Amino acid sequence: MKKYLIVELLLISLFSCTLDSSENPTNRYLWVPILGSGMGDKTVTIYFTDPRPIANYVAPGPENPEYFNLLISEDLVKFKIFQRLDAFTDSLKITNLSNGKPYYFKVSAQKKNLDSVGSNTVMTIPSIMSKIEKYSLDVNFSMENAKFSSDRRYVAFYSDDYNGGNNARDLLLMDTATNEVSTIAQDVNMGNWNPTKNTLVYGSSTSAGGNLSKYKLMVYEVETKTSMELFSMVSSNLLIGLVNPLFTPDGKHVSYLLNNDRSEGVRYELWTYDLETKEPLKISNFEGDGFHTFGGYGWGTTGSELYIQGNYDIQHGEDNIYKFEPDSKSLIPIIESLWDNGWPSISPNGTKIAFLSYRGGNPVWIYDLETSKLRELAKMTMLGGMPSLPQWADGDHLLIPIYNKGINRWEINTIAVE
Repeated sequence: MKKYLIVELLLISLFSCTLDSSENPTNRYLWVPILGSGMGDKTVTIYFTDPRPIANYVAPGPENPEYFNLLISEDLVKFKIFQRLDAFTDSLKITNLSNGKPYYFKVSAQKKNLDSVGSNTVMTIPSIMSKIEKYSLDVNFSMENAKFSSDRRYVAFYSDDYNGGNNARDLLLMDTATNEVSTIAQDVNMGNWNPTKNTLVYGSSTSAGGNLSKYKLMVYEVETKTSMELFSMVSSNLLIGLVNPLFTPDGKHVSYLLNNDRSEGVRYELWTYDLETKEPLKISNFEGDGFHTFGGYGWGTTGSELYIQGNYDIQHGEDNIYKFEPDSKSLIPIIESLWDNGWPSISPNGTKIAFLSYRGGNPVWIYDLETSKLRELAKMTMLGGMPSLPQWADGDHLLIPIYNKGINRWEINTIAVE
């Protein structure tokens, strides 16, 4: 999950590199900015960030470029010079673009007698900005990874500042009708709601003595305020993982990703647990397919397919989003790009996918399954902070927890999709 929330760390890892002096005998080279982007009605703003404060360079360090060439493409294949810029430009607003059309930008740093250096590539789609509003909850504490029950009365969340301070991995429950908050469990791996009733599923881990840990799959009944263990396992392997438990659309099964064999390295498989027969069933063969996934998936409306993030190159590949059909075990690419794409959430009518993708910032995107078109819904520059996992409030709105750096708190917002 953190892979899609901490964009600053991603930027540091991308640009904290050193140059091999054997490839540049004079040890002279240029720095190039990190690009970000923002969009509006027929407009795009490109942001240029100097990476030198966070990057490591071979001494004596990079030289200043004489200028930048900003390049533009409409197909990610053919780039052309759009504008020559001063080397210390921090932003540029571009107007008279077409709404709904993808544009790609990158820059090359230029200086006489030195090799040009290229930047990262950003993608943006101009459109009229979506309406963003604070969700009307009267709270004065952080609500991270907030998930609402289907009737919107209850919200499960994490908080590190509730009641004067709290373990950030404790799962809390708020009754929005009374504002009463209670603790469901400690050291929890994400809670998700049953779409048919007010029941919450979550994974947890506790000490089993010595170097042993006990991993449990749990269900919490709101009406009775009780938790029930579905199954558990004990292991000394710290890399055991039970990730992202979800109810299937009919509410009769719980699905989850499980990695319980670490001899071959990290490899999660998808399982379901039948709530009536109490039998687990592995429904994927990701190891045989060479597919790697680490947590983000969502069921389609019929329960015959789900959408899952992952890749076929764990060392170098970007995460893309695939449709997985348990009956045939087939993985069909749906959203592929040069950028990571993750945490898909399917609209109530099954026609759209909301997801997170770092194509020029920390944005929320919408993919239309009927038209195969993308829409850039919001970026950090619009949201005022980092968004967490999107959840559909209805067919026209998303509920998104956003980290507001100004007040050091997660807040719940709604964003209009249409």
